[in-house]
Amino acid sequence: MAHQRTPGRVKLVAQGLQGFQRPGDAAYWKLDVQRAGYYDMQLFYTSAANATMQLSVGTHAQLAAGKGASVTVRLPKQVRAAKPA
Repeated sequence: MAHQRTPGRVKLVAQGLQGFQRPGDAAYWKLDVQRAGYYDMQLFYTSAANATMQLSVGTHAQLAAGKGASVTVRLPKQVRAAKPA
């Protein structure tokens, strides 16, 4: 569950987050890694418009200083599939 989000726009919903409307809108998660190792994370998205997203990982201090490891991706419009009848 996201523990911090852009106030007033990005909202927690049953299946994730919604409301990313402006550059700079954000959501943050705290991960508590118990043991060294390789861990896999996946993010699923739908978007009515093309978007660019940045995922950053690091300690709170690293992220606050803009020094976390990050990857930026350009995501094409991806409309949610209709539910089967």
